[in-house]
Amino acid sequence: MSPDGRRPGQGPVVILGAAAQQAEAVVAAQALSREVHVLAAEFGGPARDAADVMVTMDLTDVDGVTDYAARVGAAAICSVGSDLAMPVVAEVCERLGLPSLVSRRTAELCHHKHLVRELLVDAPGAVRHAAASRGDDLTLPLPVIVKPADAQGQRGLSQVTDAADFSRALDHALTHSRTGRAIVEEYVPGPEISVNGYLQDGRLVFIGVSDRVVWPGEFGLVRGHVHPARSATAADLEAAVDVLDHACRAIGLRRGPVYAQMIIGPAGVRLVEVSPRLDGCHLWRLWHAATGVDLLQAALSAACGEPEDAALAGWGRTLVPVHPLGEEPTTSITFDCLPPGTVMPAPDPPRADPAVVARMRYYARGSVVRAVNGRLEKVGYTLRRGADVQAASREREVTIP
Repeated sequence: MSPDGRRPGQGPVVILGAAAQQAEAVVAAQALSREVHVLAAEFGGPARDAADVMVTMDLTDVDGVTDYAARVGAAAICSVGSDLAMPVVAEVCERLGLPSLVSRRTAELCHHKHLVRELLVDAPGAVRHAAASRGDDLTLPLPVIVKPADAQGQRGLSQVTDAADFSRALDHALTHSRTGRAIVEEYVPGPEISVNGYLQDGRLVFIGVSDRVVWPGEFGLVRGHVHPARSATAADLEAAVDVLDHACRAIGLRRGPVYAQMIIGPAGVRLVEVSPRLDGCHLWRLWHAATGVDLLQAALSAACGEPEDAALAGWGRTLVPVHPLGEEPTTSITFDCLPPGTVMPAPDPPRADPAVVARMRYYARGSVVRAVNGRLEKVGYTLRRGADVQAASREREVTIP
């Protein structure tokens, strides 16, 4: 070890993006005794406070990221919860010969939802869909979901129940698309679930299913996640494994984290989206609290070329899929949300609550909440273990770390 605790002969970890999820990745990389450089167009409080080095850079500038990573002798390039960053991570790793959990093909493929849909058209969990560009007509029976083909975070998402509203929904989706493409999907009614997975040598070694709870009256916007998933039966859990396994094989993902959003519809589990990365909702914390598996630490270890087995060791339970253990206490992560443009108020005084495992506040007092989905934006979260989840999900006040 060097005097500062860094391992000799190992370069820094370069993380793309400065959202709150990246701040947690910074801490995980530092736990591996790595210096961490964060590259982002702008910096939020959590990432700014956590990083060893901060550099302002356009994350779509592959040449710029490559040059920087080569100049500092980076040992790994990573990002958490960002579809936009994943193709850059994959290409830079390939150019520099660094370990990569995602190939360029897989990263590019998953950044374009219509291409993934075409690959999975005959796979378990497939839904009817159609690609769409400006001026196209509606070709699927109503109701449908319209969204950009290359965006995330519920940007540009609409549910259409009247044909007269389709053109407006399509225009809305295309304003959030970099490629000028949208995707139209059949609407599948039913409860939503989030599915976190981790692969080694092409085999899923972890699958955790949680209820995805949305805000009333705000279609698609997440308010929290809950384990055990009350909406999923044992058969649904096994179906989710089958759906995810087929999706991972189709997109060519063999190692590292994967995140999928699914719906338990009238005809069974249906796949909404799949991404070769950790999610953007801090669900690694939920699964660490519930099972002992640390998906974030596993991903960072693998990206650095180090063993991830210790991070994937649970507390003596079957991990594919994770089934509730008897009267297992609820583990939940709930989000504080405010409209974009809101000036962040002062935090409420801390309250003693033995159920709270972790809290994070994304914005400092007086900061202006940035527009992401344009409706209700996440400004912080609370992770609870053993709490009354219905009471927790009703909370809307801003919390503090």
